[in-house]
Amino acid sequence: MRFLLVLIYRRLCRHPLFLGQLFLLAKFRGAYRRVGKKVDSHYVWKEMQAPVTQDPPPAVDVPTAFFLRCTLEGRYKTIIEIGAFGGERIIALKRLLPGVDCYGLDILPSYQVPFHREGVSFHYFDEAFFDLSKRDSLVVCNGTLCHFSPENLKRFLSLFFSRNISIAAVEPVPLPYVLYDTPHHPPTIQRSVTSYYHNYWRIFSEHGYNLLHNRYEGGARSMSWTVQEVYCRYYARPVRLASREVSPAQTDPV
Repeated sequence: MRFLLVLIYRRLCRHPLFLGQLFLLAKFRGAYRRVGKKVDSHYVWKEMQAPVTQDPPPAVDVPTAFFLRCTLEGRYKTIIEIGAFGGERIIALKRLLPGVDCYGLDILPSYQVPFHREGVSFHYFDEAFFDLSKRDSLVVCNGTLCHFSPENLKRFLSLFFSRNISIAAVEPVPLPYVLYDTPHHPPTIQRSVTSYYHNYWRIFSEHGYNLLHNRYEGGARSMSWTVQEVYCRYYARPVRLASREVSPAQTDPV
């Protein structure tokens, strides 16, 4: 911080107009965020059409493999994917695990009326879906939790915990992820107008979950001019259930 202040001071001494440029930049940034927050965060997704595909996910698909491993080790009888979009992952899981009940949820218009494909039930995503019949299930999601506001994420985690629902997620984390994704850092920072970097270590523990697995996957990608991110895998179980299971982190030799 001190280095930044010195740099700004030297810049001002050489270029007095630099202060005005900073002011205009701050005003533009503030106006951009105000306009963005007035837009419904789900507007873009609600206007998209994503017909359920008949094609499987790519042969090398880390989220599908991760969800499969969590399902087998936890011996879950129900898998619920949030943000199913085209449905390729949840359909692939159903093909691999025909004895498991599989559900795909999303907020797209095509999901407003329930339908079935290849043994998978697709429904519109809302709290009413998670009734008592979905207890002891596994919720899976790929790049979905980052689009939950902090308030909505906490509300759904409380709901999942009350239903004994475990969570397997692959979500973006900013670099350097090791410094951010720890229990000691803030719970949430802004990622874009409608998405966030959540501190899953902290949020899961605050809502009664034990994070059994955490590892970044793949190379870094640029989210903006100034931010790079990686995707991390998270497997969290309610504390009362986690003690009964050997976690993937304990068995992963890599």
